[in-house]
Amino acid sequence: MSPQKAILFVATAGSHIYHFMLPFMQMMADRGYAVDVLTSKDHTHHKLMASSCIRSFYPLDLSRNPLHIKNIRAYRYMKRLLQKNAYSIIHTNSPVSSFYIRLAARKLTDTKMIYMAHGFHFFRGAPLKNWLLYFPAEWLASHFTNEIITINHEDYLVAKRHFKSCPVHYVQGTGLDLDTYHAAPKEEDAPLTLLCVGEFTKRKNHKQIIKALPLITDMIEDARIWFVGIGPQFTPCKELARELGVLDHTYWLGFRYDVPELLNQADVVVLASYHEGVPRCLLEAMACKKPIVATDARGSRELVADGENGYLVKCDDVEGFAKACVRVLNADMEAMGQKSYEMVQPYDVSIVKERILKIYGVAP
Repeated sequence: MSPQKAILFVATAGSHIYHFMLPFMQMMADRGYAVDVLTSKDHTHHKLMASSCIRSFYPLDLSRNPLHIKNIRAYRYMKRLLQKNAYSIIHTNSPVSSFYIRLAARKLTDTKMIYMAHGFHFFRGAPLKNWLLYFPAEWLASHFTNEIITINHEDYLVAKRHFKSCPVHYVQGTGLDLDTYHAAPKEEDAPLTLLCVGEFTKRKNHKQIIKALPLITDMIEDARIWFVGIGPQFTPCKELARELGVLDHTYWLGFRYDVPELLNQADVVVLASYHEGVPRCLLEAMACKKPIVATDARGSRELVADGENGYLVKCDDVEGFAKACVRVLNADMEAMGQKSYEMVQPYDVSIVKERILKIYGVAP
């Protein structure tokens, strides 16, 4: 009997594996592959390990700072793991972990290296330091990669132009199981509610939304916002809301597993990121027939047809963001939500799975 084929899924953060990779892990387990995971242990670990498709979990202590000294230890750990286990396929995701795992596996001729870029750190409008640091690293690592998957058009065009050593594919996001999302009526007499889902980091730019809130409540007195997520900017953002006198209009819900239920009690979904890959929170909003207000940023702008299923606003334009939110709240939100639902259909996970299987080189 031939040995069982194995696939390794890699990401810097365990939450990334939990939120984005589980459908593909189960897909490969169903095809007889042993599924291993190399990532950090975080708040999603117990949920991740509840999945029956995982053979082995390997904890990864890696910094998102690509030059951090502890990443050398992580690289050596990766080398030992690859010497211990033979993988037919490695599917790697986050930029830093993907750089090091591709470097560690560069001499493995029997392993197919798949890199899914969830949003390059270099993009139109990115700081020069991002281009100087991340672009050369991605270019170098592309020479140790068999297939590159991009999940938005802007990244696809950049990769096709600059990374000539391997095929580049465009896949519409990481997929969403649309059958698990259902639009439901909101509670009667509930206040107009904005919902923002995302890790509290500087990149997510929650402060633009909080600064816009006094302007929104001046026009719609009972408007409120639910913030879902955790992260280093959680406390500073909450303090900013206090300073601006809008703390009573904000609800800080922390990390939640019931986002679909929260979506059905919200009127509009908002996101003010400086850049995204393809934001899952917006896809979920669209699946629940919600209109969107988002910044005109890489990734987000692919999901918002301005004036049709929501509005796009410039990053850091506080007044424009407030006006867009009020405009949506006073518009035909049902029609906008329906447009969102129509636009999300190509992102169904069944479609994405078929594309991924072809890229893996595995028969459906």
